[in-house]
Amino acid sequence: MEEEFCFRNGVLHIENVSVQDIIPISHEDSEPVYVFSKQKILSNIRNYKKELNKQSFPWTLNFSMKANGNPSILQIFKENGCSLTLVSGLELKTALELKFPTEDLVFNGNGKQNWEIDLAIQNGVLLNIDSVFNLQQTVSACKRANKPARVLLRVNPDIEVDVHEHVITGKIGSKFGVDETAFDEVVTILQNEQLLTLVGLHSHLGSTIDDVAVIAESAEKVSKIFRNLKAKGFSSMKYINIGGGLGISYRKKELETLAWKNIAESRKHKLENVFNEISSHSDFQSILTDFKSNKISASQFEELIGNICKEDNPQTVEKLEKTLGVRGIMPTPADLIQRIKPYIDDDAHLIIEPGRSLIGNAAILLCRTLGCKESGDKSFLVVNGSMNEVIRPSLYNAYHHIELAEPTDSDKKIYDVVGPVCESGDFLGKNRLLSTPHVNCLLAVFDTGAYCGSMSMTYNMRPRAAEIMVDNDTVKVIRRADTYEYLMKPYRI
Repeated sequence: MEEEFCFRNGVLHIENVSVQDIIPISHEDSEPVYVFSKQKILSNIRNYKKELNKQSFPWTLNFSMKANGNPSILQIFKENGCSLTLVSGLELKTALELKFPTEDLVFNGNGKQNWEIDLAIQNGVLLNIDSVFNLQQTVSACKRANKPARVLLRVNPDIEVDVHEHVITGKIGSKFGVDETAFDEVVTILQNEQLLTLVGLHSHLGSTIDDVAVIAESAEKVSKIFRNLKAKGFSSMKYINIGGGLGISYRKKELETLAWKNIAESRKHKLENVFNEISSHSDFQSILTDFKSNKISASQFEELIGNICKEDNPQTVEKLEKTLGVRGIMPTPADLIQRIKPYIDDDAHLIIEPGRSLIGNAAILLCRTLGCKESGDKSFLVVNGSMNEVIRPSLYNAYHHIELAEPTDSDKKIYDVVGPVCESGDFLGKNRLLSTPHVNCLLAVFDTGAYCGSMSMTYNMRPRAAEIMVDNDTVKVIRRADTYEYLMKPYRI
């Protein structure tokens, strides 16, 4: 776990607070709950700022608000020198209410409504131009208000990224950005419109990116366009906005709940070759039997083999670790900034827009187990959390690590962890080797700080979850759970 999320005597703690002490602060009728670590958020901000502060060019760190729009969390970013990137008029209204400096706000989006553009122009925020029609909208809005606007041109650099198709945004065929077929038309309009000042370029490739080389490639392309436009007379060009998209290590603890049964056949074949190298060890066979009968996880197997072989056969232990694989190792903010800095001239102002990598690993969804059931060869662990709170597994087949958050004295079993929503796609994780929990056992779904609460819903008329912030040993509710009265209020007309 991250150091802010650790187990002590078998009980999960967030910073200095036990989950067993957090749950009573909510109420049973408002579970599950999202629990955030303030110190983890601050650490994530520092990781970006530490590397950015080493650079010779000016920069702005914009949190991508769509990842998590809780005002208490946004306030933390504001207090620590971050601005925001926004994708809707109501996000902009929230930023204005929280008194973020408007000159650093970026309003992005491929389908802005007129009132949203009007609001952005009235408040002097940076407006992204995403298409010819969006440019025409913006020109009309400026003329209606008789006010100028500073705009960024979002270019589509046509770069392939190896992520889920639903989160690819910088490839031809995406709905985002101006590609080369419309580029000249947009530039011509900008040259002739007195109320619009082109002050920079924007690009964003997608989300959950684990290869900073593609972001560097985009930065290189955008920088060339930036220089060309300055040479053509766009003297106000200042900003290069490389977007965000850096992933987090969702899978770094995957081996802790991975059973032999669920290892891919190709990897099993490679593992068998490693097993042959240590099969003569007296304790090996009993450990292997427990592993292959799904009584212990891949990480437990790895640890036990390391204990018996590290002295006389360290090379084989290393080979075993490599073959099992440490999954989900992600580049750091420092890795990202080091790769892009050759393409940012000293007279350019870098805007970087992380969302997930600032907040994703700073929260868990804390649930209770309701019971277990069998169907054919499937075992289900049913909890009170659901796709309503963590939709990413259902929407993107995404992985979130899941662990019991308090001790239970039972054997391990392979479970699909599912919720109570009336939908077969309602699952939080599949094929997880977990101890069979007692009823009402606490269970944590990790890395739920980004695109979980902000994408939550009320399907099956289930209230959206409460949100709790832990700061060292203090606990504060930063969002109340929905109530029946709250859900019904819009219908009482």
